[in-house]
Formats: sequence, structure tokens, C-alpha cells
Amino acid sequence: MSAIDALSLAIRPPVMVFDWSAIRVDVAVAKELDLKVGDVVTGVVESDADSTRFSLKFIGKPVSVPLQGNHFPTGPATFTVTAAGPNGVMLKPLTVAAAPVARGAQFISESMTAMSLALRPQALAAISRFMAPQNLEALIRNTELAGCLMPFFKQRLNTHGLTPVALKAAIQSSGLWTEAKLAAGQTIEQNDGKLTLLRLLDKGGAGSFDAAALDTIKQALGEIESSQMQAVQAQSHGELLLSMVIPFENANPLHLSFSRAAVSDEQPSPPFVIDAYSDDDVLGKLWLKTFIEKSGGIDIVMWAISDRVVATAAAAAGELGKHLAEFGLTLKKISIIHGARPDTAPPPQDPGQMVNVQI
Repeated sequence: MSAIDALSLAIRPPVMVFDWSAIRVDVAVAKELDLKVGDVVTGVVESDADSTRFSLKFIGKPVSVPLQGNHFPTGPATFTVTAAGPNGVMLKPLTVAAAPVARGAQFISESMTAMSLALRPQALAAISRFMAPQNLEALIRNTELAGCLMPFFKQRLNTHGLTPVALKAAIQSSGLWTEAKLAAGQTIEQNDGKLTLLRLLDKGGAGSFDAAALDTIKQALGEIESSQMQAVQAQSHGELLLSMVIPFENANPLHLSFSRAAVSDEQPSPPFVIDAYSDDDVLGKLWLKTFIEKSGGIDIVMWAISDRVVATAAAAAGELGKHLAEFGLTLKKISIIHGARPDTAPPPQDPGQMVNVQI
């Protein structure tokens, strides 16, 4: 099963967050499972004539926790450890998934909540505001938030010494695959973006920060879920669309989008497209659109506001071609445009505004 297939099974409209009372796990069980505050456990809420229980596996160890009352919806559930003490640990539910949806099912129209998520524009502005270095540094100084924010805060990338491995890890922890990992029985990393927002949202409900910060967190969570819904909807049409924001500790966040059109008679091998955008304090606003063909050919279109960035990029195009060739890729053409990227208009044709470099 691909990541998108798993995502389509894991995300179901509407996304439900239940306000259950926390449940307690006996101290002996908690010790055996080595549960700690901040751990996330997944399992299934089961019910029969005699009892309701939460059956889970944590690090491969099975356990069944009795639940009091009949107000627990049955089905897959996710809990986080919120407190630990001499009498055991407290688990608070995060989410419960609905029944699985068949592959390719057009479930968007079945839920107004899901439709609203799917139709949101892909600006991802709230996620960018949340991931801005100055915002995260302000939040981390709040002692009540530091515990749930620190794993995410520490995993941010640095523009110096950036590696493909680090970038891959950041993409995987963007929050886009949170439910897919849960559906596959995988452990959710503590630095996962969506999990971090959910924990902060829980803290915000207890009055840990101001209304403006809480609103940004709610909007950021909504934007991640919108990206998830649109990824599933694109996959149901044979397309690819993954949109996310990557945080940096020494720069503004990077917007990334991976897309590919559906195979058709007119386009039997559609190119893989990577869109990137950053608003850097040094380089200014910068847009990149990269087309990667199945044969390994690459076309790049770049938009930049800064004169210096345009000149530097044009001078470095040859070196970029040599570097890509080391990986078996061919840089066919790079178009460098001095100006902002238009939404739909074709590249500008005014003399001196665009540099075409044939490699």
C-alpha cells in the first residue's frame, strides 16, 4: 500500500476530536509498557455486553484497558499520555477514525466539513506564521508549552549543511502522513507537525497562550488537514498532489509542493513537478518550478525579486547542470525570470526580464 493509499484510508471526514474524560492506566501496566508523558498510543475501542475496553499495542506489547461507561465510540483510537504519577498514567484521546472508505471512493461530497477542507486555497499562510522562527522562539519560552513543542522545535532544518536525508525527514514529519502512519501501525515521531499542533491546541484550551496564537494554531491545523484531503482527492483521480511547509531555525519556512498529472493519451508520462517558495530575509522572495521527466530530463523556471539573485543564478546554471549529471539527470533548460511569479500568466517576454539558459 502506498503512502497516499494509506492516507486515503486514514483520513475520513469529518475529522473528529472527542472530548472524553482521560482514562487511567494502572501503574503496573504503565511500568511494563514504559509509558511516558507525551507518548502516543494507538489501538481499538471495543465493546460487548459485559464491558468496554481500549485494546492497544505499545512497542509490540498488547494490553487491554477497561473503560467506564458506554460513551466511547468503538473503532480505532489514538491516545496521548498527559500525566504520570504513583497511581499510574493518564491517557487522553486525540482522535477516533470512522469506518474505512474503499479505495478511490468519492467521499468528499459526503461531508460539508471535508468539502470545506478540500476547497481551501493552498496558501498555507497560517502554517508559515506558526513555523516562523520568531513565533516558535516566543512559544518555546512559555514553560507550559515547552514540553510538547521542544521535539518539533529541535528538528527544524538549518540552511547551512542541509542534506537530502535531513530534508526527507522534515517532509516525513510535516504532518501530512500522521493518520497514514497510525493506520499502518507505525509509531508517530514526537516531532510530527500535526501531532505538535494537536498538543498545543490542547494546551491552548487550558489558557496557556493568547487568542491570536491559538487562532493561528487552529488555522495551521486546518491547512494541514486541507492538504491531506486534497492529496487523497487527487489520488482518487490518478494524480499526485502533496503540499507542505518545512521549518528552518535560521530562515523563514519553505513551501513545497509535489505534483503529477494523471496519465492520459495526450500525456502518457506526465512529468513530476516540484514547486518551492521562500521569502528569505537575504535572498528575498524566490519561486522555483522544476519539471522532472521520466527520462531524467529537467526543466527549471525560477522567479526572483532580487537583481543579485537573478545574476547569481544565471552564473551558476552551468555548475548546476554538472552537479545533476553526477546523479544521471540532464538539465535541459533553466529560465530565470526577474520578478514575482504570476498565478496563471505565461512567462514574461519583455527584453531583459527573462534569462533562458540552454544546457
